[in-house]
Amino acid sequence: MIPARRRPIGTPLPTRRKQSTVETIPFDFDARADFLTGFHKRKVQRAKAAKERDAKKEREQRIEDRKQASITC
Repeated sequence: MIPARRRPIGTPLPTRRKQSTVETIPFDFDARADFLTGFHKRKVQRAKAAKERDAKKEREQRIEDRKQASITC
């Protein structure tokens, strides 16, 4: 077993490093409000986009059906 190292007599004790001070982070209430309300805004935006996409798809389907009907007549 290796014995623990001892500090030689007359050498100074190791000093601790100074703790760094914590910087304060400013809290922006307006940015927080925008972030929190953004969830609802994005949800509404997704729903609106889905409705528009479905309406466009339905319109294209009606046009395609009319083309098919005119070809068969």
